[in-house]
Amino acid sequence: MPIRFRCNCGQLLGIARRKAGSTVRCPSCQKDVLVPAQAEASASAPPPPEPGGPALFERDDFDDLLQGGMSMGGVPARGSAVQAPPPPARPQPMPPAVPVVQMEAQPWPAPAAPAARPAPPPGIYLTPGRATVLVVVAILLLALAFASGLIVGLFVL
Repeated sequence: MPIRFRCNCGQLLGIARRKAGSTVRCPSCQKDVLVPAQAEASASAPPPPEPGGPALFERDDFDDLLQGGMSMGGVPARGSAVQAPPPPARPQPMPPAVPVVQMEAQPWPAPAAPAARPAPPPGIYLTPGRATVLVVVAILLLALAFASGLIVGLFVL
């Protein structure tokens, strides 16, 4: 039958009797724990924590600070005055309606003739589309040169 005891973190451990007196690592907190003898284990094992046990913090002043004078459970703390919630805000009146003005229908203006494009500047004119194609071709040529160098290197050696 194994030795059952609790680590300082509360993890229940069951260790073989032959390990009594040795040090083991707790799987929960990763700290070294001394395995007690069989008689000590049953006497020194603290009771398991209760499901609705003590609060995470043992001091109630955290709730006083966070909840404005209320302790745990919503009960007023000692020495704190209970304040009534503020009254609900009164609804604001609706703004007056804006009158709708009817406008006369206006005909759409006739489209203007398209303006003539200015002539491109003299010399090499590189559009964004042409620049993209040029970059792609340059990358492909570099890849082809690299691949051919690899092939030549394989056959030369």
